[in-house]
Amino acid sequence: MTPHSPAEPPRKRARLDLNASFVDGKDIAKRLSNRNHDTLVQNLTSLRNGFTIHHEETSISPEDQRLVLANSWLEDAPGARALFEIWDETKQTSITCLIISVLSGLLTLLSSQYTFHALGQPIVRTLLEPQYTQRLNTYLNGGHSESILVTLKLFNALSSFAGGREKKAVLESFAWESKSLPKLLNMRRKGKDAEGRDGLVRPDIRTLYILFILSFVDPSASSSIKSMFLEQHRSIFQAIFKGLIQDSYSVVRKVVETCWSGIFSDAKVKRTLKVTLFNEITLSHFLKLYDRSTSEGSEPDQIPADLVHHFMLAICSRPGVGVCFKDRGWYPRETEEEDPEDREGKIGNQRGSRIYNKILLNVLKVLKVNEDPRQQELGLKILGVCPELVAVYWPAAALTLEPRLTSKWIANIAFFGSVISLSVPVSSFQLPNSTLYHPSPPPLNSVIENILPSVGIKAHLSKGLQSPSALVQHCAALALVKCLRKYDEVVTTFRKVEEALQENEEDGQWARRRKEVEREVRRRVPDFQVVVAFSQQKAHGDAAQKASAPPDPAKVALIAESAQRLLWLYHRCLPSLVGEARFDVGRLLQHFMPASVEGQDSSTSDDTGLCTLQQLHILRLLNETDQFSWTNKLDSSHSYLYALLKTYVKSDVAPVHRMIESLLRNILSQSIMFQDNPDEFYLWLASLPTTRRKSGTEAPDGASLTDEGESVIVFLDDCVQRCMKVPYKYLEEMDQLLATSSNEASGHSQVISLLMATVLEQLAAKMDAGLLSASDILAIATFIRRLCFNVATTLEDSELLLPVAQRVDAVLAVDRLDGNYPVMVKAVRREASILLTSLRRLKGNISIDTHQLVDSDPAVREFLEQVETLPIPSLETSRQGTAYELVDWLRVLEEPVLPGDATMLILGLKRLYPAALRDLCQFFHPHQGVLWNESSLQPWVPDVISEFTFEWALVHFADRQIVGSEVKTVLIDAVRPDTLLSFKRAMCPLLQRVRSAVSNGSVTRACLDIAVQVVAKARQLCSRDDFLAFKRYAFQLSDTFRMLCQTSSLTPEAHNSLSQLLDMLMNPSDAVDSELAADMAEYWYHELHGSSSPDQAAFASPWIPYMRSGSLLVLLDDAGIMNETVLSSAQSSFLLKVLAVLGSRLSSSDVALSLRERLPHILSLRYSGTSSPALDGVISAVTEASLPLGHSGWMSAFGHDQFQDWTFSPAMTDARFCHRMDKLAETISIVPFLGQSAWSHQEGPAMQNLLYQSTASRVEFTAVISERLSEEAFSLEDLSLLYAFQDSMSCHGEHLPEADDSSWSTTLRKLLHHARADKPTVVHGRIVFNLLHTLPQHRSALLEVLRKDVASLPDESIPDYLLIFGTAFTADLSPEVVELVIDQAMRWAVEFVSSDEKCSDRIDAVFRRLSMLMRDASHIRPHLADPLITAAIKHRLSSPNILSFLHDIVAKVNFKPVAVNRYLQSILQHPDFFRLCSLMSESEQLSRREAIINLVAALFHLHPANTCQPSHVEPLARVYHGSLSLPDQRLFGIFRLFEETRQMSLGSLLSRWCSARDTVSMNGLAAISNLDANRVFRTCLTFPVRRDVNVRGYVNLHAGAELYDPLYITLLFSQVLLDTLPNGALAWVQLFRTNVVSLIIRGLSSSDAMLRRISLGQIVALYKCLQSADLQEKPHVVYLLNLIRGVKLVCADGEVVRLPSYTTLILAHALRAVFYPSNFIYPHTARFLLQRPTLDVSDVPMLYGMLYSSSDEWKKERLWIVKFLADGLHNSQDWRVFRRRHTWDLLASLFQSSNKDRALRNSILEVLANATCIPEAATTLVTKSAILPWISMQISQDTREEEAVAFVKILENIVCRADHSKTELSTKGAWRSALCRCLSSILDQTTFSANVLVFFVPAIVRVSLSLVGVIVAGLPSLLDKTFKWLLHFEANIQSEINQSWKYPVSAQPVPSPPHRSQTLHAVPERDPVLVWGQSVESLWRVSMTLDEKSCSWDGLTSRLLIWRALVGPEVSPVGEWARRQAVSNMGS
Repeated sequence: MTPHSPAEPPRKRARLDLNASFVDGKDIAKRLSNRNHDTLVQNLTSLRNGFTIHHEETSISPEDQRLVLANSWLEDAPGARALFEIWDETKQTSITCLIISVLSGLLTLLSSQYTFHALGQPIVRTLLEPQYTQRLNTYLNGGHSESILVTLKLFNALSSFAGGREKKAVLESFAWESKSLPKLLNMRRKGKDAEGRDGLVRPDIRTLYILFILSFVDPSASSSIKSMFLEQHRSIFQAIFKGLIQDSYSVVRKVVETCWSGIFSDAKVKRTLKVTLFNEITLSHFLKLYDRSTSEGSEPDQIPADLVHHFMLAICSRPGVGVCFKDRGWYPRETEEEDPEDREGKIGNQRGSRIYNKILLNVLKVLKVNEDPRQQELGLKILGVCPELVAVYWPAAALTLEPRLTSKWIANIAFFGSVISLSVPVSSFQLPNSTLYHPSPPPLNSVIENILPSVGIKAHLSKGLQSPSALVQHCAALALVKCLRKYDEVVTTFRKVEEALQENEEDGQWARRRKEVEREVRRRVPDFQVVVAFSQQKAHGDAAQKASAPPDPAKVALIAESAQRLLWLYHRCLPSLVGEARFDVGRLLQHFMPASVEGQDSSTSDDTGLCTLQQLHILRLLNETDQFSWTNKLDSSHSYLYALLKTYVKSDVAPVHRMIESLLRNILSQSIMFQDNPDEFYLWLASLPTTRRKSGTEAPDGASLTDEGESVIVFLDDCVQRCMKVPYKYLEEMDQLLATSSNEASGHSQVISLLMATVLEQLAAKMDAGLLSASDILAIATFIRRLCFNVATTLEDSELLLPVAQRVDAVLAVDRLDGNYPVMVKAVRREASILLTSLRRLKGNISIDTHQLVDSDPAVREFLEQVETLPIPSLETSRQGTAYELVDWLRVLEEPVLPGDATMLILGLKRLYPAALRDLCQFFHPHQGVLWNESSLQPWVPDVISEFTFEWALVHFADRQIVGSEVKTVLIDAVRPDTLLSFKRAMCPLLQRVRSAVSNGSVTRACLDIAVQVVAKARQLCSRDDFLAFKRYAFQLSDTFRMLCQTSSLTPEAHNSLSQLLDMLMNPSDAVDSELAADMAEYWYHELHGSSSPDQAAFASPWIPYMRSGSLLVLLDDAGIMNETVLSSAQSSFLLKVLAVLGSRLSSSDVALSLRERLPHILSLRYSGTSSPALDGVISAVTEASLPLGHSGWMSAFGHDQFQDWTFSPAMTDARFCHRMDKLAETISIVPFLGQSAWSHQEGPAMQNLLYQSTASRVEFTAVISERLSEEAFSLEDLSLLYAFQDSMSCHGEHLPEADDSSWSTTLRKLLHHARADKPTVVHGRIVFNLLHTLPQHRSALLEVLRKDVASLPDESIPDYLLIFGTAFTADLSPEVVELVIDQAMRWAVEFVSSDEKCSDRIDAVFRRLSMLMRDASHIRPHLADPLITAAIKHRLSSPNILSFLHDIVAKVNFKPVAVNRYLQSILQHPDFFRLCSLMSESEQLSRREAIINLVAALFHLHPANTCQPSHVEPLARVYHGSLSLPDQRLFGIFRLFEETRQMSLGSLLSRWCSARDTVSMNGLAAISNLDANRVFRTCLTFPVRRDVNVRGYVNLHAGAELYDPLYITLLFSQVLLDTLPNGALAWVQLFRTNVVSLIIRGLSSSDAMLRRISLGQIVALYKCLQSADLQEKPHVVYLLNLIRGVKLVCADGEVVRLPSYTTLILAHALRAVFYPSNFIYPHTARFLLQRPTLDVSDVPMLYGMLYSSSDEWKKERLWIVKFLADGLHNSQDWRVFRRRHTWDLLASLFQSSNKDRALRNSILEVLANATCIPEAATTLVTKSAILPWISMQISQDTREEEAVAFVKILENIVCRADHSKTELSTKGAWRSALCRCLSSILDQTTFSANVLVFFVPAIVRVSLSLVGVIVAGLPSLLDKTFKWLLHFEANIQSEINQSWKYPVSAQPVPSPPHRSQTLHAVPERDPVLVWGQSVESLWRVSMTLDEKSCSWDGLTSRLLIWRALVGPEVSPVGEWARRQAVSNMGS
């Protein structure tokens, strides 16, 4: 049939009746049989419309009428042959198009439901036949648009049919090489129909072609198909992006989503392939879509620019994903050490490139970062994750940075700043896979380009700062700020690295680089004078003046803020540059005060925040610079201090306050005024006025009330200037003033600053001169009053300040005040009165005041009532002014304020302006008692107390008032000790009160109670340093606190409060606290030494924990413990506390020995009736101190309880083991303990310890144990004692006491009753086992008791009983009991598996224990097993442990064939069978699959004659994967069993097997074609030479699931040669490209003669078939087969000779290269084989040519030949070929000369590993090649961890595989010493690694056990070094060795030798505690082989006991033996 003519004119179609529907399939067949043209067109059109699925239909129901119709038709006419017949007959294009359209619609419809796939499969096969595929491809090459359109639809339907089942066949049948395909991408639908339509609803030719191409890379396609398509048709795939800019949104989204989910999200697609596809050209097409930034669909978010933006972010900004590679930060790319096959994805870049991300660099060059915010974000993201690109981006991007007032420049400079602001790549400064820093810094250019790029940046920024445009200035300043911040961050990071590397400032590499960066930065930043000029711009510039308009305040503030920030950063980052300029930083304070300070209202200003930022920048600058001279003049009368103080008073911004406080403390602490007490200045600042007054405010007497803050600050500034001029004058005046104090000896020189003398002098002088107004005097008086009080709160005696207060009172005398203002005079005198009163009230004294209380004035009451009704102003400033008028009214009030008046005043102020309450509270007179209402607090006090300071509130309460709980609560609420100063100010007033009222017990107790709460708050709020500083003050400087601690006159209640205070303040376990309290503890020791006063002992009790151990022992002796005197109750109490403290120090060996000497006397306390938990705990601890940890099998004597709190401590472990030989005194007896009716939790451990150590105790216990245990009910203590007694008797070889059966039976019965009442524990099980084992004469009676108990077990107790009693030991003693337990357990198991309860770890353990018991059981009842198996298969098929238990049942029970068949059918027909048996990546799924297949295999082998049914085998073929995994080997065994039993071949069944999941092959050729070619070749490289045809056993191979079974593949290939030979050249090529023939050739090297024979037969058959084949590569293949033919393969006896692995391996490589000619090895193998007429099977092929290649790819070739050498070493025959050319000597020299080529060194080690797995090779290497000295020489250099692991494994191979007799004879035993030297060198030259330790310990064990009776020199020292490594490892995991650790049930053993190349570098993940425990046990075994005790024996033995206690005797029988021996030898 010929295709239609392109020139055929279109015919106008007749109008058809498209609604003619079909009734059923017969109707379709009938209509299609009518071949009339018009009728046929109508019928086909109707049929097409009937099968069409519209785009909006998301899902098709199985009951859909279209599916029903299709099913009816295709069941009668399979394969739709009628359509194909019409297609074959017709030549009309219209009919052809309709047929194709019907087929595409039909396939799409059938593909929608899985159950209809079988109907479409014949249609697909027909369409994929060559005649139809050729026809379809011809249509695509034609010019008829309709034909092309429907053909593409059909190809899409074929590709997506059944989830892409035939995708590979479609890919191969499509004519990709056609030259007309590119035009399809240009064939768009044009006209009105194409405008605004969704491209996927009605796709055009281009869209259909794109969808067809995408179908091969979408998520439904397999990774192999994707790789094949992209490798072979890369240009076709890339062509779809060229016109993407013109496609609709939906098409663009489809392309983008498929690229992401199908290509980038598929990890199996090579990274190199992805990078090659999405190169710069491809990405440039995506970037064009950024121009489409408007919505193009029905939804507003359908914006192509957003879509492509997220895609570009995904592939360009995530290292390791897409085209973004992880770089080395600022370090350049290292090309010398790269592997030939770069695993990190760096292969996509050009050879020799110094960057990793060249593609992204090219993308960055074309991004329009100054036009599109999306592209700007993309650029920032790329530069953020690829720091290496920043340095090369600037010259490549060529951004215009020259300042100009344009939007483009603003965007450029903003992007510049954003790039510079990217974080420093700190992680790149660390070594790979390590937290250690790189010893060398990154290059200078990379660093500096990330800070200040070399793009003329200095000139640009300087010009920008000097620009007339404010916007340009601001942008330039921001950019410079970001540069300086980046520089500061870099310098900080470099300093951290220098500190970590401990570099020298002069010689360190990082330090030198930091200095180089600083020099370069100084060169590139604008000159400092430019920044200074920028900062000194006048607010009213010339431009503003010309425009006759005032400047914008916000703009001016913005510029000023930038300028101040720059100045600060210059001072911070470049101090040397600033120092070169003559600039007084203090001048910045001229504009420091904002407008609001000068009288303007800041609340309405927009630039307030910017002004605040300016202030913060200036303050930071002044804080960090050393050029600020604060004494300089700000103007003619004020200094810089004035500006700072004024801002502090006027500003309400907390950060500004903190910065000013910090600045003033720094500068004033260095002055003579505050050098003695720098923190005192905080008190001066806290005393400054904070009131706010409105202008024009007057007092009642007419005095003007001015701003108090201004008055005080001006006055204080003048005083400071005068004080600094003549400081020593005022120092003498202050000394004279304070000398009048009664406590002159108290150190008055540090009471208050000498500035106070200046203040008093100047106040008096200015008052006398009339320079101060009445308002000024009041303000200064208030300031002085508050200052004196604040200072007094930091003293322990406020009377020290009384001289100052009296001087103030004298200066403010009435006669010195202005009499014209009497109200102001009284206000000033009121302040003096408050000062004197508050100082006296600090000590609790009643104030003595001349003012007498009078009744409330009616005028005052009336005024306050008016205040309550006063309307609240709307403006905040008005409310503030009114509120402070009320405060001033209180201050100038002539009458005293009564509590009721105060209440009204408080409430009114809260209503007006609550912030003024704090100021109001400071003016209440302490003597007036405004907080107290007769006998209780005022109601408003709890709400307002936070406005009081704690100290000020305290002076308002008398001593009698603070005793009440209500007052204490209020005071505690008022305190906030968040700093050291506030903490001290809260505690000192309390100490003052205590000191003055020490005789008043209630007041003392109340003050101490408050102090406890203050300390509690301070612990939460204070920093650790501040809290420690206060403790130092209290214990070293506070006389009052020391007096309290030393007094013995406190009442018991007060002393109790003091003890609570000490407990809250101190911690005995803290070394610093112990040191602080040492003096006090020593004081009380001397007080108690020789004294017998009970009171003294009570007061000394809090200090006992801080006393030295020696002192406590002396006090212990002084108390009469050593002279057996009768002790009083007080002495006993004191003694018990001393013992408790000593008991906590038993980790010290001296304390333990000292207490052990006194143990008889300590026990005498117990004998005398003194009983307490502390005493029993000490006795227990002392007796346990000489017992090794784990001696009883647990971590303590009371194992099952105290073990819960145990944590491993190496020091305690070693100390206790060292004292294991200490003996107890003979006078120690257990009798007093036994006489009690019940034992406490503390007595039990002591008794257990005595039983283990004292023979006499065991004898005494024996006398009472039987009677006691038979009479009383069991308790937990009885249980533990019984176990300790049994265990100690057994370990010492002693026998249990004789008794009748009833006694021990009663004991056992009570024990079992206790176990049932409580949860059974391991202790119950151990006691039962000991009873049965040590009482053989009573065993029958005891077993009867046990049997009855088991028979009556309730179901809920069975799991616990199985876990405790279900052990192999029980099975040995009583099989009957075990069978009874199993019966009970199986009944329970039936109930469990039938229930909905989920499986837990506990249930899994129960079934594992059942499996273990099942193996020891002799008989299992089938009637119990049958329901269990049935229920488990139905409900628990996904539980591996239950299935394993079923497998054990099947092995034990002889089931009938009917039952077995029923079980098999239940499994195979289970709805989840195929899902559970599918190969998943998770290990849990693998275990499920293995468990199911194990059970199925066991069932098959029970009755093969019945189980081997085709219906049983067929489902197994679907879950068979053809691999060498154990499940697949068992399935293969089932297939063989079927063929042997039924004498029937499964070839037809397995020919339909497919490696892809849920897919069926059409024949054997299709099955072969579906194989993964890479996996087949991997099987060739690691060919299992020991795979045996006849052996039925299963071999567990490494990564067996990743390899195909060569036997199965060979048999499958034979089926292909018999039935379905390839038809055509393409089919032959496809067959060879699967590498199956290479695998057949490798079979000639198999160790099994039968497999070799089969392989040879297949090769011969293939050779014959190739004679008639037609393929281009035929001569190459025939030549290779002729080479095999030329080798003599068959012996005289008919056996096939085994070819060396190197021969078959080179042929396999060569054959693969023929069909993959792009492989670099192809020319080498072809040249090698063509140069030789025959194949030399006794030589290594291509050795010298590849090993010493001089080509451009020499590195790759050398690595290939080394890996080839490793792959070919399998047995002695291969070794003989290998050593013929002295190959190992060549590799050894190559290894030594390639220190940096990590890949080559690893490959050579793999060769050595494979060689040492061969006994002959290992022996030869040791005896003739001196391999051990060579290894030792290689290890002598610094060895990497991976190489260390490899060397250890190789050495272990040598120990295991070498012929010991030959090596001993040849080396005279020196090889063992050489082994020890090699292992020792690994420890010396390798950094500690847990991975090395995992393999190192087994190697030592093998060395020590390699030859029994032979002493290995060097083994003891090697053992000691390994133990040190173990201690290092132990320190890292010490916290993990605790009670919560559980033995991992799924723990895999350490891989045992021989270690081949595949596992040489593999390090399995293992539990660290498991590694530690197994290493301890193994090293202990090594130590026991030595003739002499090693230095590490004690440490190993002590840790072995702990390991045994953690895992139990079943896991560690060696540890159990060692424990028993250690117990038996204790004390001997």
